[in-house]
Amino acid sequence: RKYRDKWGHWLPHQSRKLHSLQVQIALRGVALLKVGGRMTYSTCSLNPLEDEAVVCAVLRATKGAVSVVRCRDILKGFKTSGGTPTWR
Repeated sequence: RKYRDKWGHWLPHQSRKLHSLQVQIALRGVALLKVGGRMTYSTCSLNPLEDEAVVCAVLRATKGAVSVVRCRDILKGFKTSGGTPTWR
């Protein structure tokens, strides 16, 4: 996390609240895209509920209207890592 002192009072239920909010924000971003436009989704969290699960929810909600694009192919030299394909 960006703010290390947050760990002292972080609780798991906070991620569930943030997940819902982040899905809403991402869906609004998708709604504002032009056809063929690109949107980047990034967080400072390591929690899959705030990362991969948000992307998954957006993909489900948009029913194929948006897709994930590998940014390594577009942004040469930009350091990335693969997402988490499964989590509990």
